[in-house]
Amino acid sequence: MPVPTSEEVFSYASVDLPVVSSDPAQTKPIGVGPVAAGGNTVDIKVNVGPFAGPVNVSLVVYAPALDFDDLYFMRGNELKLLSEAVDEDSAISGQDSDSDNEDAHDSHRSHNFGNLVTWKHNVTGVNENIYTGPVSDLPSGLYTLVLVVKSQTDKDQSYRWVTHITIP
Repeated sequence: MPVPTSEEVFSYASVDLPVVSSDPAQTKPIGVGPVAAGGNTVDIKVNVGPFAGPVNVSLVVYAPALDFDDLYFMRGNELKLLSEAVDEDSAISGQDSDSDNEDAHDSHRSHNFGNLVTWKHNVTGVNENIYTGPVSDLPSGLYTLVLVVKSQTDKDQSYRWVTHITIP
């Protein structure tokens, strides 16, 4: 698959297993398992690539049934709330997130936000199992999943794939 050279967004109905293609428009990189067809199991898998060169990959989940005001991002092998990840990054970097300078605070928060959304750095593909469990373990509601692949050379060049599942 080519490395992104512009910003492109692809939305698709949920699928059981990821669909791999060299054409970004035909790719469906997030599979959600049997729940896609009304089954009782959620089995989230991500499979995308290989890319013609290195990219950065982010996985974002918006789940208002879990937290209406926050987003979840893959960090390592787990989903983290944005608010928690920003606090962790502040503690790790040693920077004061309670700065009196509002511009410095906003800049710091933006910088952390940009860093923490990246799940995989400098990769040519991703093939990972994210979560498996019964539908009954999740609160009812809509779960939106977004996979973002960014160019290493221009952060404004990206592919963004969006899908969702509804837990009854």
